Amino acid sequence: MRGSTVAFVSKLNNLSLFATKILRNQHQFYTSKSCCSSSFLSFRNDPATLATALTYSANSKCILLGSQIHAQIIKLGLRNDTFSQNNIIKMYTKCGFLARGLKVFDEMLIKNLVSWTLVISGSVQNGEIEMGLGVYLGMRRTGLVPNEFALGCVTKGCADLGDKELGQCIHCFVLKVGMEKNPFVGSSILNMYAKLGGIEGAERVFECMDNHVGC
Repeated sequence: MRGSTVAFVSKLNNLSLFATKILRNQHQFYTSKSCCSSSFLSFRNDPATLATALTYSANSKCILLGSQIHAQIIKLGLRNDTFSQNNIIKMYTKCGFLARGLKVFDEMLIKNLVSWTLVISGSVQNGEIEMGLGVYLGMRRTGLVPNEFALGCVTKGCADLGDKELGQCIHCFVLKVGMEKNPFVGSSILNMYAKLGGIEGAERVFECMDNHVGC
């Protein structure tokens, strides 16, 4: 862990004193052991490095550090930078703070496919499946075509909710856009039919898949 942390530290250069104080003294406050051991982080002020820092925060489930990076992004005037905002959403949802991620999403002036997909997947992963499906439908109304990750997440959501009708609609859409042979999408639909008792549908999906993948 120390080797990867040192490599990370070499990329960063601001907020070090503040992060050190927070991470050393607040061991029990929304943080993990791996985050507490990284209390000497500092940050450069470019979007790429800040994105790396946010990824570190998300992977270590360190909401304190992630929140400070979010504040730094606002301070730097990157509130309207879609790339930075997407990484903030990912950090909050992976840390289990879905509401904060949704707030960032709602305030974005420009939302791209990645923005919508992150909120869909974050909602499903945090157990807010109906919200995730609602966001998916909202994305479709904008005219954006969902990617394989969004389709996989909403298909899983349909299976978890037992909503076979919506699941079939999504399957029809997958066929319409020609993504039925995508291994990730195909396996998600296969799992949905198997979970909802649609054995015939599962068999048809399995036969259409070019590359059979494990569930």
